[in-house]
Amino acid sequence: ESLFSRIISLDGINIDALLSLISVQDKLNTNDESKRMILNLAIAKVAKSDSFLREKLTIKRFESAVNSGDFIRVLDDWNLIKDWKGASDSFGLFLKAVENEADKLIRENRYNEAIDLIKPSAIASLTDTKNQNFSSLLTKLIELENRDNPPFTIVEKDSIWHYLDDGNDPGTNWFELSAATQD
Repeated sequence: ESLFSRIISLDGINIDALLSLISVQDKLNTNDESKRMILNLAIAKVAKSDSFLREKLTIKRFESAVNSGDFIRVLDDWNLIKDWKGASDSFGLFLKAVENEADKLIRENRYNEAIDLIKPSAIASLTDTKNQNFSSLLTKLIELENRDNPPFTIVEKDSIWHYLDDGNDPGTNWFELSAATQD
């Protein structure tokens, strides 16, 4: 870590050296703050000269923020990358970050804040055509919205069922409680 801190203080480091450092950090799984510092330096170096690399590095910084649970930085980067073509695969990561942050709020009994956080992302997840399944945010939203409503029982356990199975048409009264059954 101290090596990376010393390198950051050098203003003359070129982009190739920074990219090499980023690669080494990935392999060594260094702390996220150190990664972010070098990514920020690399993004600043290519900001005006290479938009493709700038976007790639910003997406990498976003992924690092998601993995470290830094939701404020996730939001900052998401607002930058959400409309980029190269960020289409990042939507699932964003939903994961939202859910993780909502879980923190729920643990603190801040349910309304969790609902406010989840709702836009849960609705947006319905437009995700790449994902064949519904986002778990939808389930979590329904659970939170109905947390004060106890579940109701449609059919009691060990209920007795009656049915008509003699080949006759029961007509339109089949759904009435007094409908004829076969005992």
